[in-house]
Amino acid sequence: MIRSIAGGRYTTVQGGAPLSAPYINQSVNNPMHGMLRMWGSDLQVFDSTSNTWYSVGTSHATVDLDPDSQAVLQWARQKRNDEQELQRLAEKHPAMADAMEALNRAQDQVRIVAALVDVE
Repeated sequence: MIRSIAGGRYTTVQGGAPLSAPYINQSVNNPMHGMLRMWGSDLQVFDSTSNTWYSVGTSHATVDLDPDSQAVLQWARQKRNDEQELQRLAEKHPAMADAMEALNRAQDQVRIVAALVDVE
């Protein structure tokens, strides 16, 4: 049984609540005392002193990525889609393939210049 869920780096948790379980005294004389059962969709615990089944409180939590992580993933997905579209166009149109080659050479030159500038 999960008692709690906590968000961490890149995640958020909403909803849910700490488990509110009824207190049942221990009893070595009655093996049914403290037994758990599912009753419909309820989790219940048996108290043999009162001969009663008590429902254990439940709640639901939602775990998700934080908004910044979602934005980064959305950006990466869009970047991938854009690159796939450019690749598709380059395969279909020779002029586009030439333009992509020129773009790749220019990007290589930018990397070289950036490395040289960074050394100084």
